[in-house]
Amino acid sequence: MFMWVKIDFVAFTVSDFQDLLDILQSNRAWREDMRRVLLDEEIARVWKGIDELRQSIRELSDQQDSRFSRVDSNIEGVKINVGAVEIHLAKLKGEHLESAFRERPFVYLSRFARRLRKVEDAEFGNLIEDAIDTSRITEAEAEELKRLDAIAKGKSKGDGTNLYLAVEVSYVVDMHDLERAERRAALLAKATGESAQAVVAGNTILSEVRQVAEQRGIYCVIKE
Repeated sequence: MFMWVKIDFVAFTVSDFQDLLDILQSNRAWREDMRRVLLDEEIARVWKGIDELRQSIRELSDQQDSRFSRVDSNIEGVKINVGAVEIHLAKLKGEHLESAFRERPFVYLSRFARRLRKVEDAEFGNLIEDAIDTSRITEAEAEELKRLDAIAKGKSKGDGTNLYLAVEVSYVVDMHDLERAERRAALLAKATGESAQAVVAGNTILSEVRQVAEQRGIYCVIKE
């Protein structure tokens, strides 16, 4: 049975609303239609809210990722800068030690020889050129010898003969320093025809380096 209902939204009263409820209660199809209309609108609002929430979460996540990326980048930058500073500082400390042993060998090395003095650059240069001219060393060996950190000359405490000290200096002395000192001391003896003693010096000398140095007869010096 078709039922026509006129609803005046301008003058819709409580009584009218109650009549509408009674009609919906008695007509299932109308009731389903009304529910669908109301729920569709409500669900649409809910989904819209969910979409907006999802968008907000995505934006927040993107912002956090960007911030974390910047933080990670900043941390890596700090690590690199710190590492560079440490390397630079170690280099400065090493250069300071080299200067100390080069300029004042008597203060730090006199326990190994008497009347100890530093060998000046000009004297060392002539020594190397004379050795090349007389074929005692090769050009390649001369280049190796030039890399000595410090050279001093004195008299052996044992027999009073001339003695050169070939010194390799590092802030922390390792096996590479030991091997360089030994190799370059041998070249210095070859170039001069006189005795040359290998010496390693630094602020710290690794324990295993000390043991090997003692076995090979290489002198160790720690600058206090």
